[in-house]
Amino acid sequence: MPTTALYRLRLARGQSLRQLAADVGCSYQTIFRVENGGAVYPTTRLALVRELDVPWEEIIAPLENANDAPKDAAVPTNHRQVVAGDSDE
Repeated sequence: MPTTALYRLRLARGQSLRQLAADVGCSYQTIFRVENGGAVYPTTRLALVRELDVPWEEIIAPLENANDAPKDAAVPTNHRQVVAGDSDE
């Protein structure tokens, strides 16, 4: 379940994990990790700040309550993030 504001910022832009990752220049797994409070390289952090045009503190701010994230946002058991609209094409 996403725990940081990056999740809401991404949705507000109408982007999937893969779309934001492509714009930032990282993997979708990295975006997923940041949305869930994980570590990120400084270069990726800078790229996210530039792409989203918001301070890092805002990107990693905790979601205000559990209702901010959908209940089905957990990673499937095969560890592949499935997001509506994403494809491997």
